[in-house]
Amino acid sequence: MQNSREVARMMARAVMSVMFLGSGISLIFWLFGNRDTALQVCLGFGAVGVVVLLIGGYFVARARTTEV
Repeated sequence: MQNSREVARMMARAVMSVMFLGSGISLIFWLFGNRDTALQVCLGFGAVGVVVLLIGGYFVARARTTEV
């Protein structure tokens, strides 16, 4: 059980860092007037965040099934 918690913690940090980075870059573009670019960056990092979340879910499930 301990291994799956560590993997879940690591993957949650990865997802949060991707989303934080994407929202920061998007905010910078939005503040400087590039609203179309800000929307594209926001959607792009959102898609990357979903992919990282799915990969993290796979690794957490794998860690739980191998801990017997």
